[in-house]
Amino acid sequence: MKLLLVRHAAAVEPAAFPGPDLERPLTAEGKKKARRVVKVLSALYPELEVILTSCARRAVETGEILAQGGKKAKLLHSERLNPGCDIKDLGRALADLPKQPSCVAIVGHEPDLSRILAHMAGAGTLRVEFKKAACAEVEINQLLKGELKALLPPSALLHKGKAE
Repeated sequence: MKLLLVRHAAAVEPAAFPGPDLERPLTAEGKKKARRVVKVLSALYPELEVILTSCARRAVETGEILAQGGKKAKLLHSERLNPGCDIKDLGRALADLPKQPSCVAIVGHEPDLSRILAHMAGAGTLRVEFKKAACAEVEINQLLKGELKALLPPSALLHKGKAE
C-alpha cells in the first residue's frame, strides 16, 4: 500500500484559541498554503483513494482541502488518529477501512507522524521533522513496515506549485 503521511496545515495557536484543542481551526494562511500544496499532491498522486484524518478540526479541514483536489478520494475521520496516536493506532485505523485501498493519505499531527514514519521506514531510528503541510510517501506491507519513497517539505511543494 502507498501511504502518504500529511501533517495538517498551520492552525490557530493554542494560546490564542479559547476552546478545546481538537476544535482549533486552520488559519487563513494555513488554508491558503494547504490549497497550494494540494495542487501539487493531487498531480503527484492521482491514484489517491482514501484520505483518513484525525478528528481534530485542523486535520479535518486539511483533509477536506486535499479531498477537493482529488478526483475520487473518499474522506474519512478516525479518533484513532487524534493527537498522541502511534503505529498501533494507525494499524487499527487502516484495518477499520472497509476495503484495503492501494493509496491512502493520513492527515495527522506531530510528533506522531515522525514517530510513525520512524517505525515504518527506519526501525525506530529515522528522525524526520514534519513541517506543517509536509508529506511523506511510504510503501508499506501488512506489518506496517516499508520504504520511504519521498519526503516532501512544504517549501518544495510550494515551489513546485509556483513553477506550474
